[in-house]
Formats: sequence, C-alpha cells, structure tokens
Amino acid sequence: MTLITNAQRATMLENGSRSAAGEDIDPLPVLKLFTPDANATGS
Repeated sequence: MTLITNAQRATMLENGSRSAAGEDIDPLPVLKLFTPDANATGS
C-alpha cells in the first residue's frame, strides 16, 4: 500500500529544503492523513 506518491514526497522534500535554507515560505498542504476509525485528522 502506497500512502505517499513520489510527487508528494518530492514536494515535501523541496518544501523542507527551502525552509531549512532559511526561506520564509508558507507552502500549501501537500497531503492529508486520516484514520477512518477515529475522530482525528492531520494535515
């Protein structure tokens, strides 16, 4: 089962690299994780 696509992974790594380099960025969410058997989500 694949939870994160290669494109999503690449986008998250790029966002992390830019943030680590000191850029003041506010990227859009890349994915949303949830559990169908609980009332909790994370994005």
